[in-house]
Amino acid sequence: LTNPATPCQVTGSFTLVNNATIYGVGSMQVKSGGAIATNSLERATIQVTGDLTVENGGTLNGNFTVQAQNITVAATGVIK
Repeated sequence: LTNPATPCQVTGSFTLVNNATIYGVGSMQVKSGGAIATNSLERATIQVTGDLTVENGGTLNGNFTVQAQNITVAATGVIK
């Protein structure tokens, strides 16, 4: 993430390796059909200076430490 005026939009599926960090200046949106995951016994960090939004149909699935100004999960967005 490099442009604070343009949110990073996650539209595909990504599985992060153990102890991975997603870091960015600005916001991140997990869009419909977008997914970020970890394997069951692994963990990862999402650190953004703006907001993290999981939109309808978006998913965070795994063991995450999240740092963001605000975290919003839409009605059919999923964090598990």
